[in-house]
Amino acid sequence: MQYVQFIDGSTFGDETTAKDILGTRSAILDALRRLDKASNSENFLALLAQKIQPEGADTFLETFRRTRKSHGTAAARAQVHTGLTAAAAHAAAMRAVQAER
Repeated sequence: MQYVQFIDGSTFGDETTAKDILGTRSAILDALRRLDKASNSENFLALLAQKIQPEGADTFLETFRRTRKSHGTAAARAQVHTGLTAAAAHAAAMRAVQAER
């Protein structure tokens, strides 16, 4: 284990690794937001085809690229939306726990 952030906001691990992880998470969320807001399938596919940095974020997007290839664009769009919904719920839970502290 390199780094972990617990639900109460406490952390364990290397701070440099944490910065890398948080940067990757931010890039992933930005990409997912752009994908989710794509006005049509053509725009969605163009955005999905773009490589992003850091490499770990682009590797994460491979999940959605594989879904598109095997199940179609509508399934990939639904998967993106589900991922953003889960991320929003997680962020809200983190904020609630931190507010109790």
